[in-house]
Amino acid sequence: MKKLKKLVGYCRVSTDNQKEEGTIEIQEKSLKRYVEKNGYELVKVFKDNGISGGSELENRPGLVELFNCIE
Repeated sequence: MKKLKKLVGYCRVSTDNQKEEGTIEIQEKSLKRYVEKNGYELVKVFKDNGISGGSELENRPGLVELFNCIE
C-alpha cells in the first residue's frame, strides 16, 4: 500500500461578516476536496476566525499552532 503524504491546512477569515457567512467552512470543504483528489492525508486544519492576515503572528493563534505543529 502506498504511503500518503501528510498535509496540514490553514483557513482564515478576516471579518465578522465573513465569519457569519460560513466562509471558513467553505475554505475547509475546498481543502478537503483537494486533499482527497490528490491523495494526501489531512492531519489537521488550523483556523483563525475574524483575524486579519495583516495581524502580527502572536495575534493569530491558529497560525501559531500550525507552525508549532510542523516544527
